[in-house]
Amino acid sequence: MFYLSKTYFKRKILKTSVGKGEIVKTSIIILTYNKLEYNKLCIESIKQNTESSTYEIIVVDNGSTDGTREWLTQQDNVKTIFNETNMGFPKGCNQGIEISIGENILLLNNDTIVTHNWLDNLVRCLYSSDDIGAVGPVTNNSSYYQTIPVNYESIEEMHTFAKKYNVQDPDKWEERLKLIGYSVLFKREVFEKIGYLDERFTPGNFEDDDYSLRIRKEGYRLFLCRDTFIHHFGSTSFRDNASSFLKLLETNENKFIEKWGFSPSTSALIHQGLIEFMDTPKENELTVLHIGCTCGGTLLKIKHEYRNAKLFGLESDIYASKEAISFAQINVGNIEDQEIQYPDNFFDYIILTNVLENSKDPQQVLSKVKLFLKPEGKILARIPNLMHYSKVRNLRGYWEAHRDQLSFFTLFEIERIFKETGFQDLFFTGITIPISDDDKIIIERLSKIVDPHLSNQLEITHFLVTAKLNDCTSSIKQALINIQTETQAEKSLKILNQFEIQKIVAVVISEMTEKVNLLNLLAIKYFAVQQYDRVIPYLSAAEELDLNCSTTLFNLGYVLNLVGEKQLAKSYLERIENSDEEVVNLLHQIRQELDNNRLYSTELKYALRRIENQIETDESITLVGQMINDRVIMIEQLIEQIKEETIQKDNLLNLLAVNFYQEGNHDNILPLLQCSLEINPTNHDTLFNLGYILYNFGEHELALEYLLEIPDKDVEVEQLIFDIREAVK
Repeated sequence: MFYLSKTYFKRKILKTSVGKGEIVKTSIIILTYNKLEYNKLCIESIKQNTESSTYEIIVVDNGSTDGTREWLTQQDNVKTIFNETNMGFPKGCNQGIEISIGENILLLNNDTIVTHNWLDNLVRCLYSSDDIGAVGPVTNNSSYYQTIPVNYESIEEMHTFAKKYNVQDPDKWEERLKLIGYSVLFKREVFEKIGYLDERFTPGNFEDDDYSLRIRKEGYRLFLCRDTFIHHFGSTSFRDNASSFLKLLETNENKFIEKWGFSPSTSALIHQGLIEFMDTPKENELTVLHIGCTCGGTLLKIKHEYRNAKLFGLESDIYASKEAISFAQINVGNIEDQEIQYPDNFFDYIILTNVLENSKDPQQVLSKVKLFLKPEGKILARIPNLMHYSKVRNLRGYWEAHRDQLSFFTLFEIERIFKETGFQDLFFTGITIPISDDDKIIIERLSKIVDPHLSNQLEITHFLVTAKLNDCTSSIKQALINIQTETQAEKSLKILNQFEIQKIVAVVISEMTEKVNLLNLLAIKYFAVQQYDRVIPYLSAAEELDLNCSTTLFNLGYVLNLVGEKQLAKSYLERIENSDEEVVNLLHQIRQELDNNRLYSTELKYALRRIENQIETDESITLVGQMINDRVIMIEQLIEQIKEETIQKDNLLNLLAVNFYQEGNHDNILPLLQCSLEINPTNHDTLFNLGYILYNFGEHELALEYLLEIPDKDVEVEQLIFDIREAVK
């Protein structure tokens, strides 16, 4: 077994049920008001799926008359508070918090059924960072995008589903603006800073929005644990009073607006449909601007899915915009009326929501926005549809529901303004909502009036639009001219970096003179700035245009020799007719090195066999390292020899990686370990060594990925995982 050094800092003992320290007791607070059958299912599920020493149950009953009180009095280990009247959700929760003793407080709806590992998973996330204040699970029935698709048809099937689903995975922990209150776990220290639930929201609704906001304003983050599922029947208390429910929602939302200055319903939206149009690989670096970002819910979702994204927002609502400044660069302003300072050609994606419909001149807004977009970038927009049937249904002499809009769009108008502003590659999809039977009759009647090809637009509330700028040939051509004339060459290279090499080559071939010379010049420029990945493609394109160009053949030979492809370099140089002294000297050097390589290759083969058979091991390892340091063999040659000449390939690769690390030869460690991983993806040594090396190189998240793949983690592995998470904090 070949391990790297395992000297770690002493583990910090957390008061959490996830480590080896003291067990945290979680106070689970449940409010009841009748619904005895739900109350039984909820409390029994806690007892069956939660370690008894890790929690206490506190039930606050708001005047039940269906036998709930009597049943509660018969339960062991349940604290109860019996109110004579219905005190509402916020007040009842506060009563439970007041008598709680746990290090954590969990507010749990009585119409839930908890599942395998539910509390352990939530606690692990809650204590994974000091700045996490509250967490919540996903479910089958919730608002604010906290649901996941399920296919179970019974409680028994649900538990089977949840047992498979509830596997801890930190990559599935998603930061959120708010958590819905059917199940929210928070630290007592959070409560001690922000206090009780705000009872102005009695009997209930929007108190969870308010509490989430207060937690975040204290500098804590909220996380949705997408690795934790519980069942939620959903709104059983309010369902029986549907007539007053909508009025209560409106009243309490107005209370929230009076308190905080913005609407929680519209300002925290996550435009998932627009995010799905982003087709950049997840690991790429990219820049995103959301105009009309409100509290930044969409940007926060992008942050979760694109870890290397740089996020920017523009919002005219000063109160809502404050909520996004902790994770994005936010400007307060109006794109139409103010000069916004963003660099030209800077953003990969610009998202527009509540922008064009609230502009006096939408085309002028698009003209301004396109200056900020990279040539290959995309506009993603959400725009209300003027043809939606409700516009006719709601007519009462004026547009009551849309009198705050300044501009109105059909699909035809959207397409027109985008194309006239210089966009192309438009793609449209529509958002629809459930339709009542009465509304279906309205749609049928309208369909007989409008063009049959347009009738499907009657059901679309909003269009989702993606658009790119027109053909980028002119931008590429100007950059190429600048490089030819040595005018702003460095800036022009950066502009060309935004385009695919194939597109640039196509422009060179179709638009430029001295094509072969220009392609060679591009290769030289990129070689000078060490962007080696762009050198060979341009030289290969030049060779395709002229197979016998001595400049191209020499440049290919020179570059390939430098990267170790000596045999291929030799083949290009030998094709040059009328070789000058420089070509002759380079060829002689390469031929001599190839002859030496053959000798060294034989010596390397025997050194590897001695190491594998533990004969003169130290001397042979030193010899291999010296060969690499002297560049008489390349790391690729070493790996190929190991793969061809040895039996215990992955162990030998690990041994050499450890030696290189100890000798400070850091450049060649990861290729060895990556090859070992390809040979045996489950090798404990490889996964540990990759985690250790990447941790020391500062790649904490990638290090954790490898360490978490180790199936049977020993003490050293657990300690290293702990240390990395501490370093991330």
